Amino acid sequence: MNLDYVLENFTSGDENNTWAQEFRWIIDFDAPHTGALLADIEANGIKLPILLGDDGRVWNGHHRLLAARILGFTEVPVVHADDGYTDEEAGYPPEYREDGS
Repeated sequence: MNLDYVLENFTSGDENNTWAQEFRWIIDFDAPHTGALLADIEANGIKLPILLGDDGRVWNGHHRLLAARILGFTEVPVVHADDGYTDEEAGYPPEYREDGS
């Protein structure tokens, strides 16, 4: 899916935060993980899809969206929660699951 479309049509989850604010927070408070993820995505691409909620929020994949933006990607892989996907079904390892699956 087009990266700009995702960022324009889905929120970060906090209705008071813009994507710019969300990305700033990730950079400021999760730099080690973000740096490692950025290097991995640059070398291997995005391996896990962005999980888009049926409520208009990105449910999982904020760091990957930031990496995609930094690296100049125009497309990102996505799955939709309304297709029945949970974090587990989308292939996320347990440490990256945010829905308790």
